[in-house]
Amino acid sequence: MSKRLDVNKIIEDLKKENYTPLFKPEDYVSNKSKLHVMCPEGHDWLLKYNGWNLGYRCPICSRARIANEQKIDIDSILAVEGYKRLSEYKNRTTPFRVLCNNNHEFSTTYNEWAKGTRCYVCKYNRSTRNYTYIDIKREVEKEGYKLLSTEFINTKEPLTLLCPNGHEWTTIYNRWQTGVRCKKCAVKKVGQEHKHSFEFVKSQFEKDGYELLSTEYNSQLDKLQYKCPKGHIGTVRFNDWMHSGTRCNHCAHHVSVGESEVYNLLKPFFSDAYQSDRTLISPRELDIVIPSKKIVIEYCGLYWHSEANGKSSSYHLEKLEACNKIGYRLITIFEDEWVYKNDLVKAMLLNKLGVSQATKIHGRKCEVKEIEASVKNNFLDQFHVQGKDIAQISLGAFYNNELVSVMTFSSSNIAHGKKVEEGVYELNRFCSNPVYQVTGISGKLLSYFIKHYNPRFISSYSDRRWSEGDLYDKLGFKFMHNSQPNYWYIVEGKRKHRYNYRKNVLAKKLGSGFNEKLTEKDNMILNGYEFVYDCGNSKWGMEVSN
Repeated sequence: MSKRLDVNKIIEDLKKENYTPLFKPEDYVSNKSKLHVMCPEGHDWLLKYNGWNLGYRCPICSRARIANEQKIDIDSILAVEGYKRLSEYKNRTTPFRVLCNNNHEFSTTYNEWAKGTRCYVCKYNRSTRNYTYIDIKREVEKEGYKLLSTEFINTKEPLTLLCPNGHEWTTIYNRWQTGVRCKKCAVKKVGQEHKHSFEFVKSQFEKDGYELLSTEYNSQLDKLQYKCPKGHIGTVRFNDWMHSGTRCNHCAHHVSVGESEVYNLLKPFFSDAYQSDRTLISPRELDIVIPSKKIVIEYCGLYWHSEANGKSSSYHLEKLEACNKIGYRLITIFEDEWVYKNDLVKAMLLNKLGVSQATKIHGRKCEVKEIEASVKNNFLDQFHVQGKDIAQISLGAFYNNELVSVMTFSSSNIAHGKKVEEGVYELNRFCSNPVYQVTGISGKLLSYFIKHYNPRFISSYSDRRWSEGDLYDKLGFKFMHNSQPNYWYIVEGKRKHRYNYRKNVLAKKLGSGFNEKLTEKDNMILNGYEFVYDCGNSKWGMEVSN
């Protein structure tokens, strides 16, 4: 537990930097209390003193400062390759319109441009050509790259290259054609474009009482050596110092706010829980480990765990499988789940760890009824991590006239747009109000469905991030197979299933940014959307004898 300070000391520290305390002394209970303050520019906000000690200051001023520091002469950058800006440039992540040197219009972001994304029409025109291994080898060698792959299948299959600076790198030829090159070199180039003066960097360290021990500064991605106010020697990238609030690792291990909240929820129940393990599946890092339960928990910020930040389609799955090999179970939580369904996710975690404080009810005391779609959807939005569905059959379990559990079914695989097959159903959703632990209710709901709908086969899917399918096994389902990881688009801070962005609906969603010749994913990427992969699903099936 963080040490409680004299509230007068906190007020004194705030006033030293011209911040105005707007909170009452009794509002301060611990260093994690949210305190109302006003910055020197007049912005009101809530701070935790723990965050203040780590260097966090007014978020509004911080965003404005970062935007000012990252001003880019976008027109000059585009002009180098004969491109021209057609619409307003706002920041690194907001899409803007561009005209390529072949007079094709398209949308991009600066981040995408920096990674090598170029005109998708030109890309399509190049992709229609038939290439040979010799063609590919000749093209990459023109730029000093070496082709390490020994065969070329098509423009969408992975190729391994060695860049002129000795970095081994995997890409596909379609991306090479759009201008994408070695990621490590691209990151270094971007760092050079936003280079600060050594004096500026030194002043930022000194502002927080740190001494900069490094004597030169080349880019935001270089590690700089410092001495913190308590005398600890460490290193940090200036990019992390400025944009993530990273400070002395000895004084306070820097983890995301969400991860800290998950850890603080579980620590009172499990004294052996700890953070930031690099020994169990070395060299990979695991966020939270509970040895007594053989459980590992990963908290995944959407942006930092997206494909754009180097997290491949197998990244989360590989961690899960590596944990399984050593006898640990991995639960992967995405940021939007924790932020937007916080109470539900907390309840799910405590239930899976066997420390749920829910009221126990036996399923035999519940009555099963068919319920309206609106009632079902409202319940699912509250108590299922994936929210409502489009199932046709909705069953509810009532205890003393209160709806406590819901199970839904659809004909065949209609939820995925496939042909309906008579007698074949999919179990779409099952959940209970987390206030209750309703034992045996899943079996009762399933039995009602079988009795009234006479299915011959029922399939369902369990999310490998959250479940190993124990419930299906108990209900008599048989494991069929594991699917490959799915990808989800990040839209306004939430994951959206790719089904909502099928190519046949993208023209309406993207407007002038849509190109019929490109794939769904290429259209989304070139319009500034990132995507994140999950761990895939397990498919289960049950043959029903009537």
